[in-house]
This record gives sequence, structure tokens and C-alpha cells, in this order.
Amino acid sequence: MTYSALRNQVEAKNIRSFVSRGKRQAVYVKEDVDQLANELKVFMAIKKRNPSTYVRATTREEIFETTKLSDAIFGGHIDVDRQMRWISKNLDIIYVVKNEGKVVGYAIILLLNTIR
Repeated sequence: MTYSALRNQVEAKNIRSFVSRGKRQAVYVKEDVDQLANELKVFMAIKKRNPSTYVRATTREEIFETTKLSDAIFGGHIDVDRQMRWISKNLDIIYVVKNEGKVVGYAIILLLNTIR
């Protein structure tokens, strides 16, 4: 784990840390570190068994799922009908990342002079 990832875990209160008087280096609670290590092992084991796939978006449902992700992350809404028109002109502009059949990410690649 990188130092910044460790700091994020401390800030999220997943790992407690203490700095002894007169010291600059933090000490971390062993039980918290062990718990996080076990959780990461489980997560990595599941991830290895269920790899994500990166595929061309072809259905309205996939496009709708990308709009839900975008809404959750950025706010605002992406027009599904507009994206379906884009796909009808070029199948290679919208890709989705799926894990266990669920859309978990996406990429849209547009040439600015071709969209209307």
C-alpha cells in the first residue's frame, strides 16, 4: 500500500494512528491494519475471479447505465437519445466497462467535427 493510500485509510477512520510524544512517525493499530489487509485480500480474490470486461456499448440499456454513473459522479444528465444517434453513426465511440454483467465505467471518444 502506498503512503497516500495509508493516509486515506487513516482519514477515513479505517485505521487508527497515534504519534507518541517527541516522535514524528505515526504508529498504527495492528488490529485495524490486519482487518484492512484481510478485506483487501478478499477484494483481490474476488476481482481475480470476476475480471472486468471492456466492450463496445451497443444497447440503450448500456447507454442508460452510463448516464446513471455520470449523474452520480458529475451531476447533470446525459441525453440517451443523443448518444444512441452517435452510435448509429459510429459504433466505435462509446465503450463500457462491465463487471459481473453490470456497467461500472465507460469511455466516450468523439471527433468534435462529426457530432451534430
